[in-house]
Amino acid sequence: MTTDDEAVALLRRAVDLVNQGREDEQARECLALDFVRHDLAGVAETRHGRGSATEAAKQIRAALGDMQIEIVDAFACNSRVTARMILRGRHTGELFGIAPTGGAFAINGLGIYAVADERITEAWVLFDLLGALRQAGSLTARGGTT
Repeated sequence: MTTDDEAVALLRRAVDLVNQGREDEQARECLALDFVRHDLAGVAETRHGRGSATEAAKQIRAALGDMQIEIVDAFACNSRVTARMILRGRHTGELFGIAPTGGAFAINGLGIYAVADERITEAWVLFDLLGALRQAGSLTARGGTT
């Protein structure tokens, strides 16, 4: 059984590996084979399998070339980790159908992660996509398109 402290440490390790561009290693070390990722914003389909998580991280890295994820706060209870994060990067590739702007991004996010047998088994993640679109220049402050 994984303790709550171990669950938080596992999530931090997973994020550290992604920040280092080691998505394949992150999947092997930190994710269950049958890992499931739910995008609560509804932008992406639910992803099944740790290979799909690796693919998603690589796609985001392609759009935000120097991507870094900061865990601002994380806590666990009953093998569920909740984390508040900031995803930062420079918009160097297509993102949400928007051509690269070269601008810096800081996207707030929340995630809930289920942990069992020292692996992350499931994730429910929500990032501030409205804020991301504003930063890309696709929306005005009042929500209209540019």
